[in-house]
Amino acid sequence: LKACQEVLSNSAVSNAAKRRKKNDGEPAKIEESSDLLASCDSGFTRARVLILCPFRSACHEIVRMIMKLFPGSSKEVGNAKRFEEEFGPQEDDGADSEKPADWNHLFQGNSDDRFRLGMSFSRKKMKLYTPFDRSDILICSPLGLRTITGAAGDRKREFDFLSSIEVCIVDRADVLAMQNWEHVQEVMKVVNHRPNHLKGIDITRLRPAFADGKARQFRQTVVTSAGQGMDPEALFALGPKDNSSQTSTNLLQKWRGGGGLA
Repeated sequence: LKACQEVLSNSAVSNAAKRRKKNDGEPAKIEESSDLLASCDSGFTRARVLILCPFRSACHEIVRMIMKLFPGSSKEVGNAKRFEEEFGPQEDDGADSEKPADWNHLFQGNSDDRFRLGMSFSRKKMKLYTPFDRSDILICSPLGLRTITGAAGDRKREFDFLSSIEVCIVDRADVLAMQNWEHVQEVMKVVNHRPNHLKGIDITRLRPAFADGKARQFRQTVVTSAGQGMDPEALFALGPKDNSSQTSTNLLQKWRGGGGLA
């Protein structure tokens, strides 16, 4: 499992680093470019990566990996102390000798399943607990995110910040299915949904895929699970039916004491 998480964390970091590089050094080149398509490099909102995971402990592992992988940002991390207090292991979170190894691997640590975390990056600093509209990576539990996105028929819903997601990772789908799979389904339905408000959006730099409403077709969706199941597979059917570029890749994991990848 750890090896799989490292690969996925590296993918998230690569996407965020690419966006940061464009924001830091591209505007001058865009003005000089005669190719209009070259200047269309942004989305409706800032967030590009969404990671859904079941527990705060899983979020803690992923963030620690990202801190090691992201170049330059690990030297200074904003709100790191608060993060360790709210997501890190507590004194009584040790392994239970009476439970099997796979149980300890899954539930050891903070097992709260309602949380949301935004992360932003600059050249010299990585900041945690950033507002979603100013975050590069979002790491949430389905329950925590659904308290904002709601469901069809709800009066108060907010999901514009998910309109420009390019990489969506559903981590440990088998565990999420044991919690409440409906939360995952409802959240995925609004990912890459066109925003209700266009305030502050530079439409001259909007990528054609977002302008044409085809962002889901170009989104990379990765689902990890300890085995195959109908619910995780059905996630790939939530997008457009004519999406020929989408590929379902099953990462079968075998739960062991160290969570090895099979």
